[in-house]
Amino acid sequence: MSSAITNNGSDVISRVVVSEGHFPVCSTDIDSTFCIGYTASWIKRKGVKHIGLQFPDELLYISVSICQKLCEQSGEFCFILGDSSFAGCCVDEVAGQRFHIDALVHYGRACLSELSGQLPVLYVFGQLRPTQALNSDRLSGVAQDIQANLCSCVSPAFRLPVVITYDFRFQTIAYALYQCLWSLLQERGSDTVPLLVWSEPDLTSPAESATPSPFGCDLPPSIFKRCGRSFHCIEASFPTLHYSWTLVHVGPDSDKSAFHRILLGFPEVSRVESFLFDPLSFVLKQADAAIRSFVKRRSYLVEKAKDAQKIGILMGTLSVRGHQCIVKRLQRLLKRLGRFYVTLVVGRLNASKLANLPELDLLVLVACAETSLLDSREMLIPIITPFEMECALSSLAANAADPAGDGGLAARVWTPDKIAIDFLDLLPGGAAYIPEEQVVPAQSSTAEEVVDISLITGRLRLCQSTTKGGTTVEGSSNSALATRGEWALMGTENSSSSFQRSWFGLDPQLGQTPVAKVQEGLHGLPVQYTLPTETEHTNGNPAADS
Repeated sequence: MSSAITNNGSDVISRVVVSEGHFPVCSTDIDSTFCIGYTASWIKRKGVKHIGLQFPDELLYISVSICQKLCEQSGEFCFILGDSSFAGCCVDEVAGQRFHIDALVHYGRACLSELSGQLPVLYVFGQLRPTQALNSDRLSGVAQDIQANLCSCVSPAFRLPVVITYDFRFQTIAYALYQCLWSLLQERGSDTVPLLVWSEPDLTSPAESATPSPFGCDLPPSIFKRCGRSFHCIEASFPTLHYSWTLVHVGPDSDKSAFHRILLGFPEVSRVESFLFDPLSFVLKQADAAIRSFVKRRSYLVEKAKDAQKIGILMGTLSVRGHQCIVKRLQRLLKRLGRFYVTLVVGRLNASKLANLPELDLLVLVACAETSLLDSREMLIPIITPFEMECALSSLAANAADPAGDGGLAARVWTPDKIAIDFLDLLPGGAAYIPEEQVVPAQSSTAEEVVDISLITGRLRLCQSTTKGGTTVEGSSNSALATRGEWALMGTENSSSSFQRSWFGLDPQLGQTPVAKVQEGLHGLPVQYTLPTETEHTNGNPAADS
């Protein structure tokens, strides 16, 4: 215990930092894995002078080596942006503006969200090649397992589309699996053979990718774009979109954010006939088993949102286009139902930060499509997406408009088969856009407060308050008199909301203490302060030491 208090801190310098990443990269493979040559030529072509290199936590252990190589080959000033303001998959334009950079190179996993600024961005995903995944025999075995399941799903009416998606860091492995599937399916030689669809990163200017397509110039035009990806069919023609597609996603089982985004964003995909292939553990799973519990959890959170009375709009990004518009839309919808709300910016999320907000019943996370599906049991407050919040509000508004009904009039309905993860889909022009007047209709001035039964607590809850924001000031000369709605029927299980916080600060006790002469205090290092008596003894009478 004493050593922890009195040590001089030198052990921090000598401490071995263990990387949390699961993808070790040999120092000799850095140039090829992270496209050093292409990145240097991109910097020269853009003519930029100050380049920020954004690294996720799992790649910080090689960030210095990459930065040194880029400085040498490009001849320009490159520096590391290690601590992202929000999620590591998003481009950190906030940090870029702070350091006045001219361009940014983003490393590792990326969500490819459309940016609000015009900062030139180069995505370097890094081509990770686990040793076992490069074994052609084992990869052929995985392809045979997928083919065996596809044979039972083939319909004689049309060719079943099989969509190949992947974590961009594993493009090499995904393409090798694509080739194995292509060879196996061509051997069947049937008109009902499944139709393979390949995916590529979908980037909008001024963003670019350092990883070229494995098809090169033979890549056909995209047939549609979704979830940050463009999809290409090698066949001459693509049939009319049908349901019950098959999805094969290549990515680590430890990080399913991209997998959830794609699977939930494709209503055409059948979860029973889709697969998740982990190139690290070489395990092939059915998507239905991997996402069943996740969908149940999201349904539970929507019910929690219906009970919430005090809601926080949590900013998880300041770089994605449209984040301000979705915040204003949520604020207007919450105000229509008389819900209390507050907008928060806390930076990177963790349980410790959110523990400081015990008064809130719920948080709505405005973030990129891969970060918004935050599913951590460590968070003390439920966190949902803007789409789920609109579903809850629309259901409450429908119950308020038709107390005797079952809420079937709701314009925005949550279903496990189709979930809008990207908040841009909720804005005008989006795929799931519904006008605000339909999500939460305008309240009649003579309407009474309506309550229903909570499926979580079994208690009565308030559907819609007759006052705006919970409180309305009477239009009389006495402005101090305020009328509140009837809140007696509303119950909440958040006991922290009744706490009263107070802080009085330090009591200066002005005029209550005698005037004292200013004296010299302690100085030196905290591990060993130098006392004033020791200073006077040493400087005043050196001979006394003898």
